Amino acid sequence: MKLLKTALYTVLGTILLYIAACVFAPKSFGTNKTIVVNAPASVVFQQVADFNNWAAWSPWKKNDPEMTATFAGTPATIGHEMAWKSKKEGNGRQTIVELQPDASLKLGLHFSDDPNEVFYSNWKFEGDSTSTKVTWDMNSGTMPFMARGLAFIFNMQGTMSVYYDQGLKALKQVAENGSGLKD
Repeated sequence: MKLLKTALYTVLGTILLYIAACVFAPKSFGTNKTIVVNAPASVVFQQVADFNNWAAWSPWKKNDPEMTATFAGTPATIGHEMAWKSKKEGNGRQTIVELQPDASLKLGLHFSDDPNEVFYSNWKFEGDSTSTKVTWDMNSGTMPFMARGLAFIFNMQGTMSVYYDQGLKALKQVAENGSGLKD
């Protein structure tokens, strides 16, 4: 009987700790990273706006080489989409929802089948014919109450920040070397 009580108190304590994490955790998370790429904005924009190119620099693809992706729509246009499946990184899809050629992109990110659960990632490309300042940001928006605890426990903001740094550094290398572009 003592073992049963101990187990019950442990479960209840864990549930209460998780609810406390949900209460005190931030309602949203995000990251904002910038890098200067020694290539014209048109070259860098094409790397990002054509999801076929992402395999050359994506930190998620690097972390899981077995990740598979399917593509829909015309690259560098609204509606272009990439869906991925990954045992390590999870499944999801991203779609271009807004763009200004060689200047900005807004991507809608879906990690579940709930159409109302959308995260947004924004890209800005500012430069001239020799270099481009690239800014990549993401904001989760207001997360559901019970998801806040998970985001806090798994340090989603810190994790995303590391991935964005890795991705921008790899994007810089690919764009500057002219490799990775698909025809």
